[in-house]
Amino acid sequence: RRRASGCASASSASAEAIVEPMGASVSCVAGEGNGAPLLYLPGMDGIGYTFSAQADLLATRGYEVWCLKLPASDRRPLDALAEALAPLVARVAERHGTGVTLVAESFGAPTALRLAGSAHTGSAVSRLVLCNPATNLSESNMLVGTASAAGLFQLLPLVPTELISWARGTVWPLMLEEGRVDPKVVSGGADVVPADTVTFRLSQLAADSGRLSDSTLRRVHQKVLVISSAKDRVLDSVAEGRRLQALLRDATTVVLPDSGHVALLERGIDLPALMADNGVDVPAAPVHARRGTEDGNARAKGGDGAGRSNAVAAFDDAGRERGGSTRARRGNRPSSRIPPAPTDDDYKMLATLMTPWKAATAPLVLGAENLPSPGQRDGRAVLFVGNHGRMGLYDLPLLLLELHELGFSARGLAHRSHYASGNPMGPIFERFGAVQVTPMSVFELLTRGENVLLFPGGAQEVLKRDGQQNKVIWKSEVDFVRLAAKTDALIVPFASVGADDAFKWHTDTDELLALPVVGDAIRESVKMVDSSLQPEDTVYPVTQLGNTGLPSPVPLPSSVERIYFKFEAPIDLRGIDVSKGSGASQGAYDEVRSTVQRALDDLVVYRDQEDPERELSTRMLSSLPFFNNP
Repeated sequence: RRRASGCASASSASAEAIVEPMGASVSCVAGEGNGAPLLYLPGMDGIGYTFSAQADLLATRGYEVWCLKLPASDRRPLDALAEALAPLVARVAERHGTGVTLVAESFGAPTALRLAGSAHTGSAVSRLVLCNPATNLSESNMLVGTASAAGLFQLLPLVPTELISWARGTVWPLMLEEGRVDPKVVSGGADVVPADTVTFRLSQLAADSGRLSDSTLRRVHQKVLVISSAKDRVLDSVAEGRRLQALLRDATTVVLPDSGHVALLERGIDLPALMADNGVDVPAAPVHARRGTEDGNARAKGGDGAGRSNAVAAFDDAGRERGGSTRARRGNRPSSRIPPAPTDDDYKMLATLMTPWKAATAPLVLGAENLPSPGQRDGRAVLFVGNHGRMGLYDLPLLLLELHELGFSARGLAHRSHYASGNPMGPIFERFGAVQVTPMSVFELLTRGENVLLFPGGAQEVLKRDGQQNKVIWKSEVDFVRLAAKTDALIVPFASVGADDAFKWHTDTDELLALPVVGDAIRESVKMVDSSLQPEDTVYPVTQLGNTGLPSPVPLPSSVERIYFKFEAPIDLRGIDVSKGSGASQGAYDEVRSTVQRALDDLVVYRDQEDPERELSTRMLSSLPFFNNP
């Protein structure tokens, strides 16, 4: 049966190859003459079967792409393999007069890290990119770990080749994420590498030599980008990415939320874009190697050279460089700041947890008919912009569930205080889709086409003082309008009523901070947790225990108020000039703000004048099966 050609199928492949005595070779497969050397170390196949499309992309972004090819008969241990490849890597680096970027996938990752950490070849390696690295296979795959501990890998040579071939053909589809890979690739990939080669390479990864020691990893001084697939069925790639990030000196992790183990084969995965977005950009090549490619290789760094690092600066630069719509070009590019989106099972769990609370608060949704239909959205993200209720969590989980039932999975934004000093709330929020708020979080999510819940009032609304209930308290910044316009997202204003009336303050934040001795102690505690946090935006008030006027020992609501949501018609900013200083962006901001306040006012009127089930006792009675029977 004809073998797949792997990296050789990339365009502009060169016939030149550097070969070592045992037959392993590196050859230029794309972008010859670009001047920024990149060497790909393949996965289990050994020939770069999964890499040809990425090689062409890398060539168009300014890399001269080289690929390692290992003979199927190569039976060297991983340490010996890295030692043998060292001269080849050094030759590529000498040829260009600069360090080589190593890109390694799965099986290739342990070798890449050995090369980078070696005293002999470390200087020849400038950066590393590891995709679903098999650097800890026995712990990343429970089945492999159990088999290794039982010594079963020593028996693999006794297993009939036909049986191993059958197993290989069964496992190969599990390495791919259905619907994201060309069917021809799915049908042909299982035959790329012989069964006995798979057996040997798997046994190497499962052995003790397959796991690099912590000291070896700490010797790696180069910048490392670790790309992990959330739907990897072969390895626990996300956990391994975190482990490597903790041990390596300079590492960044990126999670691909919808990808499988062989992510580089999938449609929509743009490796050079992932690299550039996470600090592994095309390096400047020496003058003798550039050959006139400088003009085509420049990429924005996320700032303007004047110190801008916020999201608006980033998409302004991206828009200028890419020539307009950022969303159309960026596609589905995850970021290290973005955890995987919640699954249907996560929503089911949330619904189960919220069942008693939903029964007590009986959420009422008005304006659902205003939500954009799939035809209106046409694949565009929706930015839901509304008011935050007191304490934040009274209504938020139910809002997420109501939106999900209406066909919208939306990501919330978690304040950095939820991650400070081991605060467990951040990871809990992430389980149900929340993302730690950073200057780029909203931009990244909307760019990927994900819906976002945004509360411009933030902590000011969560900690509302008395007299501010059911009022919009926003900062006068228009950034979210510009973000929506630049990412081609629709804005849906919404309002929520219930939380502001459920919580009554016994002592609000200002009063707590003004207390003698206690206020200073609170400020000092906040500073110890995170010096960047402001006590006025971080310290929660003391709630009142029911209507007793006494302080509550825990921040429980003083009464169980019904929750009301209202969605307004979408605001489409397509075609509107929202550049910095534009009056249109301020006008759009004012429109969103006034729409949310009007919706709040409408809900308060409906609650006070029209809702027969506002009171908890009435709601409970009406839920009884015999209450409404004639």
